[in-house]
Amino acid sequence: MKRTGHIFEQLVTFPNLLLAFTKARRGKSGRPAIEGFARRLEPELLRLEAELLSGSYRSGDYTEFTVHDPKERLISVAPFRDRVVHHALINVIQPRLERGMDPDSYGCRVGKGTDGALNRAQQLCRRRPFCLKMDVRKFFGSVRHDLLLTQLHRLFKDRRLLALMERIIRHGGSKGRGLPIGNLTSQWFANLFLTPLDRFVRSLPQCKGYTRYMDDSLCLGNSRAVLRAAHDAIGGFLEHHLGLSLKPSATQVHSTRTGVPFLGFRVSSRGMAVRRATWRRFRLHYGKLRWLHRRGRIGEAEFASRVASLFAHLRRADSHGLRRRLLSVEMGDGPQPGASHRVNRGGSWNNDARNCRSAKRNRNEPGNRNNNLGFRPASASSSGSSRASMDSRADRGGDPSVLQADLAE
Repeated sequence: MKRTGHIFEQLVTFPNLLLAFTKARRGKSGRPAIEGFARRLEPELLRLEAELLSGSYRSGDYTEFTVHDPKERLISVAPFRDRVVHHALINVIQPRLERGMDPDSYGCRVGKGTDGALNRAQQLCRRRPFCLKMDVRKFFGSVRHDLLLTQLHRLFKDRRLLALMERIIRHGGSKGRGLPIGNLTSQWFANLFLTPLDRFVRSLPQCKGYTRYMDDSLCLGNSRAVLRAAHDAIGGFLEHHLGLSLKPSATQVHSTRTGVPFLGFRVSSRGMAVRRATWRRFRLHYGKLRWLHRRGRIGEAEFASRVASLFAHLRRADSHGLRRRLLSVEMGDGPQPGASHRVNRGGSWNNDARNCRSAKRNRNEPGNRNNNLGFRPASASSSGSSRASMDSRADRGGDPSVLQADLAE
């Protein structure tokens, strides 16, 4: 394999650093650290260029926090100037990394991503009766630095570039293992680290179809027995060649007719459904957005944009009923569709639609009274009620175009 050189000179050019700043800043404008960097943009980029050329550049300390979505993960956020360097690095090495990756590896790649992985999984499930779903145990925290650096040395020969990548890799993790979750470089290096696994699985005669998104992968076959044999072979390869192991509870053989859990959905030969855990997380996230919007923490435009993004994620699956049910609760719809003289209750002048229901007690005692005055519009016309509900929802920060599309499906 021919190694690539003379890349470091491209990395430290001012146009590449400026492009990296633009990418690192995207979607994060308004944060004090980022705006401070932007106000001193030219001196900051020239300083980074000088540090990179002299070899004196060092990564700063991570800001760490834990999330539970659904399992516990430690997220490490690099200082903004380090994120600019990460983007500058990926800008120049991405084409070489792409050339060596499997076409059915979908994580963190332009034109692929979650949508591509789910579509490919559904195609494969329609062709084969059984699927081996695999998940690597504590993947990001188990990546061995020495093995990853060996892979990078096989691709690049530029010493200064390799030295920079080694400093970034060894700055995260502990005892020679681990990539910090949250870095752009971690996603690409982790994807590269499993490329030998892709080649090995492709070589197995039991595997009749394969796809992978980071450490979640699917291997399709004609029987449970052959896939169990493939499972043993793959587990042995991971342990002896990459120092990894499969997670027993998440590595199982499934029938493609009943469905395979993959990336938050259940993919089957008949379609794609939302998993219960995904639906619970969706409702929690949606509720959090509503809470932030009601208290003025986020504006109407941001609220509408983020809600539209959530619903777009659900649209990947056969989720029309779930989306309609959620919107019906939030908009205060009356009887189910098809009932005669259907009444849709819109928002109220004094409160939100959910509290307009006559059965809503807010956990108060039966004798509770207050002096609130208000009104709630109601219409027996389905077209009029939908319009009133849409207007009410729009007034409270929703995106009428997105919500109207859900009701019209």
